[in-house]
Amino acid sequence: MTTVLARARSYVGGGLSVIPIADDGSKAPAIGSWSPYQDRQPTDAELARWFRTGRYGIAAVCGPVSGHLELLDVDDPALVRPFLSKVEETCLGLLRRLVLIQTPRPGLHIPYRCEAAAGVGNLKLARGLRLHPETAEPKKKTLIETRGRGGYFLTVGSPAACHPMGRTYRLLRGDLAAVPTISAAEREALHLAARAFHELAEMAPVEHPKTQTSERRGDRPGDHYAGRMTWRQILEPHGWRLVRTRGETGDWRRRGKGLGISATTHHSDADTLYAFSSNADPFEDGESYGKFAAYCLLNHAGDYHAAAKALAAQGYGARALELDLGEEIVKPDGSRVVRLPSYERPCGVLLASLRGGAA
Repeated sequence: MTTVLARARSYVGGGLSVIPIADDGSKAPAIGSWSPYQDRQPTDAELARWFRTGRYGIAAVCGPVSGHLELLDVDDPALVRPFLSKVEETCLGLLRRLVLIQTPRPGLHIPYRCEAAAGVGNLKLARGLRLHPETAEPKKKTLIETRGRGGYFLTVGSPAACHPMGRTYRLLRGDLAAVPTISAAEREALHLAARAFHELAEMAPVEHPKTQTSERRGDRPGDHYAGRMTWRQILEPHGWRLVRTRGETGDWRRRGKGLGISATTHHSDADTLYAFSSNADPFEDGESYGKFAAYCLLNHAGDYHAAAKALAAQGYGARALELDLGEEIVKPDGSRVVRLPSYERPCGVLLASLRGGAA
């Protein structure tokens, strides 16, 4: 039987950077900061320290450090077979060259290397409405996405305790120690096949404002708020509980959850919140949020315009009355979209504040 340490060494030998994952079902790193391993592979001494006991799981780090590694994640079990059929239909023979991993859900992981993925972060390729497991109400959910630069994925060789479902990953085809390189056209074929399963109407595009000077940026209500508030002051009024700290990193559990970790703060050496759970409302799994973005989602349902106005009214921002709080634009179809100011936005998430139209 292959040990966790032996498996981790084989992945590193195959050119991947890896990190240890806690055995509490959170899928969170078992080390204080994993950002160094976005730029270098761990040493053998580090691998031995992390994996010798077999307690921790293994996560592969995406991006240039692992040879431009990108992961395509089919999260909805019902879409696995249709997606594979779609890929085979559009790019005959590609699947036979790829590594296929069954996830505990059971969904599907497809890791590959591609120079076209250089510098690209996580991408949401397909979203849809699914019933929330606790409230039975429809909720927007990511069905298929990628993990790129700045992301990682738990994988084969990890103990069952590392996943919230208490199950393991199973290799279906190929070897994660020998991830193939595909062409830009083949990567695009995978992405197009995934986008074919998108179920929601596209959000209206947001016109991003011009970059502000650093002097102006610090005067904004969102910047002032972020500089003054702690994560405890932001999250605890909404039922979130700080479970533990690891250096400057804090592990949080959402209201109503008895075990595991829902999100971390000061993730990857940045003063942001990173959500690990698909049930961490209003935060989305795999996304990072600054303090103002978190305040906006928790208190104003994602309406940045209203959040900035509310903070200005509370005295945040040295020139609150003069600040650009956004501009309302009337679209050709009569609906209206607010061009948001560039405070803090969830990394990789397009959020629009809509009035008089549906997202």
